[in-house]
Amino acid sequence: MKRLFTLAVPSLLSFIAPLLLWADPPDPEDVLNPVPDPESYFFLQPYIGLGYSFLTTDPIRPQSGTALGEVTNAVIESGSGIGFDIGIDFGFVSSEHWATRIGFFYNRRALSNSDTLSALCTTPLGSFNETVNLDYCVVGDYIGMQAQVDYRLSDFFGYLGFASSLPLKVSYEETDAIVDTSSICSYLFDGVDATKVLTGSVSENPLADNLRHNLKVGAGYIHELGDETDLVFQLQYEHPLSNLFTTNQTVILRNAEFEGSRTIPVTVNGGARFGTLTATLGIRFNHITTD
Repeated sequence: MKRLFTLAVPSLLSFIAPLLLWADPPDPEDVLNPVPDPESYFFLQPYIGLGYSFLTTDPIRPQSGTALGEVTNAVIESGSGIGFDIGIDFGFVSSEHWATRIGFFYNRRALSNSDTLSALCTTPLGSFNETVNLDYCVVGDYIGMQAQVDYRLSDFFGYLGFASSLPLKVSYEETDAIVDTSSICSYLFDGVDATKVLTGSVSENPLADNLRHNLKVGAGYIHELGDETDLVFQLQYEHPLSNLFTTNQTVILRNAEFEGSRTIPVTVNGGARFGTLTATLGIRFNHITTD
């Protein structure tokens, strides 16, 4: 009986083993020589995204009581807008949890505001309170480089980074319009170029000492598309460490409909700063090698 049991067990196992393998097949890799999970690898991650920028210091320019007769002006104290991001990251995953990245990017940042304010209009017939609509817009185009450290838990990760960028161009544009078109008040009063609408702009071109620096903090989610390809979602906040302009700027307001119009200068706050909330979508190409 003992001999029969000894012969039966191997025979039974040899019959059951194929059934078990058929019911629960192994991964499509060599069972005897499985491919281990890589401990470290490189990746390439191009991405696109949208950024919501908002003024973090105020005002964008001082209230202009002397030049424009402004009595109250809350418009200059805030502003926001939508821009976009295009970039590519080169990364190294050093362990299950940690990764480092460097990247290159181009982004556009825009913020604006439009609302009414109260201004004092002085004429030979006396002074009048007028309602004026102020519209301003700031647009900046930047190219730059960033570095960051990622900490990953399962499919989620958080990161901290630093970015420096050079402005290709940063511009400020403003339009002031007296709302009541039938009012006797006008800008540049008592002249052929008198108008109810003033407009002007100023821009600053690239300067070597005008690098813009940001502290970045964010989180993301990695969705596996294939063995070496992932879809990556990221949300981040860019905190400004640098000013909008290198110095205060002067925007020259004029009657755009009259050639050779007289002008009214208004100072723009070069020390203004803005932060940005960004959402990006990227595809990560992992370069995984095993020995």
